[in-house]
Formats: sequence, structure tokens, C-alpha cells
Amino acid sequence: NAHVVTATNTSGNTIGYASKVNVIFDDATSDSTVYAKVLKIFDNGLDLAILRLEAPTTLRKQLPLRSAEGVDIMTTVYALGFPGIADDNEYLPSSIEDVTITEGKVTKEQYQYLSSNYLQVDAAISGGNSGGPLVDESGAVIGINSMVSDPAYGTGLGYALYIDYAID
Repeated sequence: NAHVVTATNTSGNTIGYASKVNVIFDDATSDSTVYAKVLKIFDNGLDLAILRLEAPTTLRKQLPLRSAEGVDIMTTVYALGFPGIADDNEYLPSSIEDVTITEGKVTKEQYQYLSSNYLQVDAAISGGNSGGPLVDESGAVIGINSMVSDPAYGTGLGYALYIDYAID
């Protein structure tokens, strides 16, 4: 997500974007940290950043991507990520053992926010899940975990940006 690589001041105003980020595959103290270049940040309301690892890696296998256009309501989905509330400590980033996987259903196939399409899901998504994959039962990425519902309007709903934007 673009908001993950966005730098803000104490007032919440955007002051810039990262040009490079660390990608930690296993442990911040090991040699499993690689850099990723931020290739493109969409600042037109689309909460998407495109990254590219600076060097190939064998530490993870890529997941297949599948268009969200054909996803139906009540499709079983899994939200993967590293929410801050699941961290064992506040100083070191999560390790692979800290990944959370929550199960849910698509509750709305096309939720529009700022002219972008999202899947609305009841799988738990929280701070730190941003940028993580929303996968279907076959393990294909169909969305990018992006935000949660405003508690003033209900709870328990998360939103995943259509993966189609990244595919394009």
C-alpha cells in the first residue's frame, strides 16, 4: 500500500515517500533482509505502491495473482499479515512465525472508496496487515489488505484493494 511507504509529519500531512524499503524475510538480525526499490507510488487516491526487490531471492515463493473481478460474495478468503497487535515485542519487526492468517468471507464484491475497487471481507484485518495479501482458497492473491471499517459505522469489516490494480 502507498500509505505504508508514505512519510508524514506529526499532523498527519504527507511530507514524502520512501524510495527504498527493507524487506525482512525471517529475522532482522540475520542475513534475510533485502532492499526493495519503490518503483511507483500512486498518489491519485489509489492506495498502491509497486516495489521490486533489488536482488532475486529464494527465501520465498511468489503467490499467483488472480483477478478480483470474478470473486463472488461469500467466497472464502484468508488475510495474511503482520499486525502490530500480534507482535511479541515493540522493537523488532515480526518474524515469519508471527504471521497471522485470518479466515473470512467476501461480504461485498465491489466496495468503492475514492474511485478504487475493494473487496469487503469479514476476515480480521488490523494495523500492520496493510500491503499483505488477501488470498482465495487456492492460495491466489485476489486483493491487497488495505483498511478496516470505521467503528462508528460498524466493526469487523476489512477492505482489500483489488489485485487487478497491481496486475495492470
